[in-house]
Amino acid sequence: MMNWKLICAAVMMAGSVLQGAEIKPTEVRGKAEEMRKAGNWKDALGQYQTVLAEVDDAGSASDLGFATEALQRLNRVAEMDALVEAEVVRHAKNWRVLNRAAQYYQQTMHYGTILDGEFKRGNNRGGGTWASAEERDRVRSLQLYLAALEAGADGMSGKERAGVMEFMGHALTMGRTGRNRVWALGVLTPIDVLPDTSDGRGLSSGSGAPVDDDGNPLFMAVPESWEAAANDGERWRWLLAERKRLDPGQATVVDVIWARFLVNHYGVRSMAGYGWWQQQDPDEAQGILQVHTLKENESIASLAGGVKRFALADDYQFIPLLRRIMNAKAGSERDDAGDLLVQIFLDRRQYGEAVTVLDSVITKFGKGSRDRRQKLMEQITGDWGRFEAAGMFVAGDQPSVSYIFRNAEQASLTLHKVKMPLLVRDVFEFLEGNPRELDWKKTSVAAIGQR
Repeated sequence: MMNWKLICAAVMMAGSVLQGAEIKPTEVRGKAEEMRKAGNWKDALGQYQTVLAEVDDAGSASDLGFATEALQRLNRVAEMDALVEAEVVRHAKNWRVLNRAAQYYQQTMHYGTILDGEFKRGNNRGGGTWASAEERDRVRSLQLYLAALEAGADGMSGKERAGVMEFMGHALTMGRTGRNRVWALGVLTPIDVLPDTSDGRGLSSGSGAPVDDDGNPLFMAVPESWEAAANDGERWRWLLAERKRLDPGQATVVDVIWARFLVNHYGVRSMAGYGWWQQQDPDEAQGILQVHTLKENESIASLAGGVKRFALADDYQFIPLLRRIMNAKAGSERDDAGDLLVQIFLDRRQYGEAVTVLDSVITKFGKGSRDRRQKLMEQITGDWGRFEAAGMFVAGDQPSVSYIFRNAEQASLTLHKVKMPLLVRDVFEFLEGNPRELDWKKTSVAAIGQR
């Protein structure tokens, strides 16, 4: 719960500073800046509180940011929420202050302790129960972003509204873009009432993008408005669409954000969820075997309901989207889109198409830093081979090892017998020399091929 005693005290304290006197904002802010740079955080805090109490202008948002920074530097973290909420009340029609307050809840530490029924942010002495405020902070941040958009309805430029929506999108998807939490975008978060603090367990772990009741992927559409959204995913898509409408110069950036999200959660790379020490799921293994058969409007992905092959909705087809971005006449994201497109075809084991796209990317944007694109081309098209990992063999049995190669019709190998006694002797001689640093290539018998 909010500590309203601290909030009221903060309002009264700030309101009593220089009551009835006119101040010069530029002068006060100049002094505060000098104090801040000198590390005089206590006096700087007083100056920022003064100007926040007496002035409501475009610079008030920065004043609030510097004031919270000063409290943190003074190790008075528990007072930050009260300060922010007091200024939200005082500057209720200043969209810049509301926007900065929203960013505070988005970026601050999301934990504290509950003592005497009140939540105190940060590390606090004197007992209490540890609590997480991450979800509460997320919702409060969204409330303030919505208030900022409403307060600036008549005075904000399109770029300014798009900027607020960018940060609002980060708050909305907080903790929900990773593999284990992305399912939560299929849920509509209530934001009318602040949730309570929690014990830190937060969202339950899932695995993959949200699905409908039949286990099919839940394609989240772009709603007509924020209010019309059926889930947080649709809210996010509305914010992305509005950013493109309000600031056309950022359209390509937004498209790449959406494309990367789709590739990560609706593409075949979503099946790469197991470490080398774990047993792979049979369905996942079967899906991996089929990836080379995929059309550009299809995918196989590990969704919240399991691995599934499915047709992509029109606005979920990330390959055509990335092609459009790469082939656009302008845009700073074109080369990144091309590189991602190449990786998609490599992930799908569609090497012919990967080579075609990579050749186009090299032609358009060059070989890349340290010729990385050219080296990738050589890796794909070159005649490569390697031995697969092999286990131990019992003496006397005929050993067998697997050798795989590509871009060649045959391989020629030369075998050499390893003189094990000499190899072991080399290891002992190295150790007996009392080296200052151990070289694993010289101490590991198995690393003979690395010498």
